[in-house]
Amino acid sequence: MWFIVRFLMLIVMVLPIGKGYASEGTKLPTINLRQQRIGCWNIQEKIAPALASCTFGNSPFVLDLSDNFITDDDVATLVATLNDCKFATNLQELNLSNNRLTVEGAKAFVPLLRFGGLHWINLSINNIGVSDFDVLWKAIDSYAYRMAIVEELGNYETLRNQIARKIVLLQENYHTDRFPLASPFVSAHQDYYHLDR
Repeated sequence: MWFIVRFLMLIVMVLPIGKGYASEGTKLPTINLRQQRIGCWNIQEKIAPALASCTFGNSPFVLDLSDNFITDDDVATLVATLNDCKFATNLQELNLSNNRLTVEGAKAFVPLLRFGGLHWINLSINNIGVSDFDVLWKAIDSYAYRMAIVEELGNYETLRNQIARKIVLLQENYHTDRFPLASPFVSAHQDYYHLDR
């Protein structure tokens, strides 16, 4: 029975990305768990088997968890599940748009953005308000400052900007000049959606 479920998951969930945002026009393989009603009661049950059945080998891929019920309480389980996956280092984009995350959940992803192949995390259409953009910026700044001291990196601002450039906070059709965004967030928005500067 379990073999049949895994086989069906391979057939249903491995779909190309519609717009290919993550890789400048090149469509990456994706594990599509969009609209699966994923939340705290079933994160490991749904995500771990999908990642385990991943056939991409060492190729970069996208994990689409958009349009679910993922909240801040689910973030620790989600991060642990991703860390347990042997292919997690190949995860290039994590789409968490249209969930129930707040700035507290967003801050928990900051360390993931520092390492590995994760180039994008899409947090648009969540419970992250305009006033939270500054809170997230300060959390990234603080994290980068601590890491620069611990690892003797010298200039922490470079690390801070590298992390912030991987976080997408707004939908494509929003004009970044209408929001008080730090410039790396603006760059992330433009790069992710391939917008002209």
